[in-house]
This record gives sequence, C-alpha cells and structure tokens, in this order.
Amino acid sequence: MGFLRKLFTRTDAPPPDRATTAPLTPELLPEEIPGEGRRHLQIGVGHTDVREDNGKRTDAHMIMLGGYDGNDMLPDYGVLALAVGQANRPKSDQAATAAVKAALREVTQGTYMQVLDLEPARDLPSLHTLMGACFSEANRAVRSRVEGGVTSLTLMLVLGGQVVIGHLGNSRAYLWRQQQLKRLTEDHPVSTGEDTEVTPAGSIYAARNREEAEARLLGLAEDPEADITSYELKPGDAIVLASAGLWKALPDDVIAGACQRFADVHRCAEALVTAARDCSGDKEITALVARIPS
Repeated sequence: MGFLRKLFTRTDAPPPDRATTAPLTPELLPEEIPGEGRRHLQIGVGHTDVREDNGKRTDAHMIMLGGYDGNDMLPDYGVLALAVGQANRPKSDQAATAAVKAALREVTQGTYMQVLDLEPARDLPSLHTLMGACFSEANRAVRSRVEGGVTSLTLMLVLGGQVVIGHLGNSRAYLWRQQQLKRLTEDHPVSTGEDTEVTPAGSIYAARNREEAEARLLGLAEDPEADITSYELKPGDAIVLASAGLWKALPDDVIAGACQRFADVHRCAEALVTAARDCSGDKEITALVARIPS
C-alpha cells in the first residue's frame, strides 16, 4: 500500500484543502446558443407483469434507440417490437421472446449495422423487403426453438422522418397527430385452437377462420404474410403500440387523451397501462410510445 501511495502521489501537488479552481459563475455561460437543437426520437414503455398475480405471461417487447451525432449527421433510429404469445398454446412467453429477439436482430443487421460498416454494402433491399425478412426470421426462430409456441408480432422501424410498420395478429399501432388518433394496423383473427361445429355451414366458416388466423400468426404458418406499411413522420407526432389487453380496455378517445396530456413518453405509456389495468383487472398489458418532439 505504501508503494502505491509513493507511486501515485506528487510531492509538489497542493493538499486537497488548499487546491483551488476557477470560479464557476453564470456569467461564464452564453445567454443564447445559436441554431436550433435536434429533435431526437423519444421512446417510452409501460407494462404490467402478471407474474406478480401468479398469472401466465404472454407479452414480450424490446426497443432500440439510436441517435447519430457525428460527422455524418445521420437520421435518428428507433425500433419497437411487441409480441403477444397465444395463452392457449404452450410456452407463450418463450415464443413471444424468440420472435422479438429474432426480428430485432434482423432489422438491426439490415439498417443500424450498415451505418457502422467502413464500406457500406451496395444494392441494399428496400425497407419493406427488410421488414418482410424480419417476420420470416422471427417465424423460423419460433418454429425451431419453441415447439408448439404461437405468437403475434408488431414491429416498427423509425428512420429519420420515415416509419415502417410490420404487423401480424391483434396488437395495434396508432398515430397521434394534431390531436387526432388514427389506427395504422388491421386486426387479424386469432386462433383459439377450438372448433365450434354446430352446423355444416358453421363448420366451414370456423375452418376458414382458423386457416386465416394461422396464416397471421408466427409459429403456425410456414411463410406468414405480414401487413407492411410506411408513413412520413412530422414533429409532434406520436405512435402507440398497444397490446390487445390495452386497446380492448380503453376506447380510442382515452388513448388520444393520454397522448394529448402527457408530452413525456414514459408517463404517457405508464398512464395508458394503469388506466387499462384499472378497467380490465389482471390482464397483461403493454404500451410502447414513440414521439418526435415538436
């Protein structure tokens, strides 16, 4: 210990109680900074964990947020993934987790990692093509790693002023703009694994409905066809990804009211989840909110 003190102690340095620093006064700071600051993408998460109530977990979510401030001044980057495993199927939580991990890995390799390459690849696929590949990879991950597992998936990629959304299942994506809420995704039927064959006509309808549902869920279809759409974002816009437990409990005007009241994305997401939990009881609820400040 004495050797270390001798090694790292300078004899000409003043004692700590005699050391002085330059005076730090407000006058040293400029009153006004020229130029306009960047409006970085903000992401907030709200989630209730049913394991606290000894319930079965089905939801899984992952987010990735990146801001580019450097020589290139590249656009902001964000990915939000929400998967809801089917509760009537085995290992629903594992299926949802496998889906979001595989999807984020695929979208990251196709976008974020390309920025870090010293020699970026040429002829990159379109964002729509990349989004389709994310769902194919997520489906392979569920089918190969979680036997019998089935899950929905909603994936959102924000790149600068553009957002691309891929969707399978019955979670929802909303756009809040200028105090109005618009639903961006279409609900897909969810297979319950049960047939109600009361009449021949009813049996045919149930079979068709089941086949359509299986084509819209990861783990069942060999090559699921996701709905893929893109939109231009504007300052002040907010996007909400809501699990079925949230939107079934809260009408659209309540969701819009939360986006209007809470500029902070974390408070907005938590307020939505709390309100939905109060209405629906012990259901698992997830809300992901992304906003570009105005």
